[in-house]
Amino acid sequence: MLKGDVMIRRLLWISLWLFVACGLLLAKSGKDGTSKNTSPGATGGQQSADASTLPGETYILEDWPNSRPEYPHSRIIWYKTVHPTSTSQSIILEPIPCGEKDFSPPASTSQKEPDEVEYKRCTLKMKQAHETPFLPSPDNPLHDGDLLIIGIWDHKDLRERQLFRSTVSVLNLNVVSQSASAINPAPVRPSLSVTGGGPGAGLAQPVTAEYYYLTWANRLAPDTVPTVSITALMTPVSGPAPSGDNTSLPQSTPAPVEEAPPAKQAPPANRSHTPIAEITAAAAAAAVAAVQQSQQSQQGQQGQQQEKLLTLLNVTYAQVHSLYTFNIATGMIYSWLRNPSWTREETSGAIPCPSGQTGCVPVPEMYATVANPAPREIDPVLFFTVYAFGKFDAERKWHWTDLKPEPSIGLSLSSPSTDFFGGGSSEVWRGVQVVYGVHRGKINALTPTLTNDPTSSAAPLTTTHFANKFFFGVTFNITFIQTLFGGGKGGGG
Repeated sequence: MLKGDVMIRRLLWISLWLFVACGLLLAKSGKDGTSKNTSPGATGGQQSADASTLPGETYILEDWPNSRPEYPHSRIIWYKTVHPTSTSQSIILEPIPCGEKDFSPPASTSQKEPDEVEYKRCTLKMKQAHETPFLPSPDNPLHDGDLLIIGIWDHKDLRERQLFRSTVSVLNLNVVSQSASAINPAPVRPSLSVTGGGPGAGLAQPVTAEYYYLTWANRLAPDTVPTVSITALMTPVSGPAPSGDNTSLPQSTPAPVEEAPPAKQAPPANRSHTPIAEITAAAAAAAVAAVQQSQQSQQGQQGQQQEKLLTLLNVTYAQVHSLYTFNIATGMIYSWLRNPSWTREETSGAIPCPSGQTGCVPVPEMYATVANPAPREIDPVLFFTVYAFGKFDAERKWHWTDLKPEPSIGLSLSSPSTDFFGGGSSEVWRGVQVVYGVHRGKINALTPTLTNDPTSSAAPLTTTHFANKFFFGVTFNITFIQTLFGGGKGGGG
């Protein structure tokens, strides 16, 4: 049966390598399974009125989703409907700024979503500057695996006049993702990509709905730049523009109906001309023909004005950030664990007998075992950190929340079979971590003996055993080392 120390050492060694191997396999599978959406996008401006040819997700009027989606890792970006006064387009979409009056979308029932958190962070200064908290930014980027949802708030001014629902019959959402270079390439900080589709169109909703949600079916892929476009099938409203509107909507005014000229009556003296009945029939036929011609002309004008495809939104967001599940870094640690040694040192010299003296017993040299304390260890180490409290975004600027400790294990590069480390890791700068915890290493110890010969100068017998002490150190990512020598750009500090 193996001794306890040997068993612990082997278990720690096997666990460490299994931990690393599993992480590398998961990262490889995530990388191979990453899919990037490269479907063609819709062009801006006015297009031919054929919604069936549009790429992406298409929602007809009766199926506009108005219930807040409850999907994991979803990201809602909010826009409001606006009726511009300087363009011929009747409706456009604008980002919702901080402090928008009457904007109060339904809250998530499961947990606080990013859009709710960001909107609550709006300060007075942000409100005065009309900052848009929902749009992706360096401090609030899109992440790998996010389910993109475009939220549309039908503004009160337009909703009361039914402009949005009366002019838009079909909404189309399309997202085009272009591949881009990694913001902070870190081969030793792998990520697992969330792939797979998402939900499509939602259920039917009442006419008085105020908030709508257009969900893109595919989750965002890392290191891509998404371009979002929303195209609407517009149907102009007939009749005068709604009251209070500065700009008239495209109208279709019925063409005036030309009345048939009165038939000339024959002179009363000549009774042999065309009878009155025939004159009345001819006038009626002429009037009917004029009305039919007017209706056909009106229908032709309406056909030209109806069903125009207009782009309500066409925007390119910032690059999607990768999310990392673990990290491998190297550095140096300082340990309180010491590895002592023992030697036999002479405590008193020999006392010989005087020459010629009989009956004298000489006294030999006397020795004692002395411990030689070793200095505290400074070792090069290799550390493996798992982001157990959520995937880590190493491509954004450093934030104080990165200080939260993550479980880490490591080994000494100078003595990988005898010195192990376990504890926590906190990122204090982008690419730089502080590690701390327990150092379990093998040190020397005296072998217990039954007798101690004070006259023996032979080195004492020693054995080894594992001991635990506190350690503290710093580790670095390869990308950080590259930035020191100008070989790359970090993800921000």
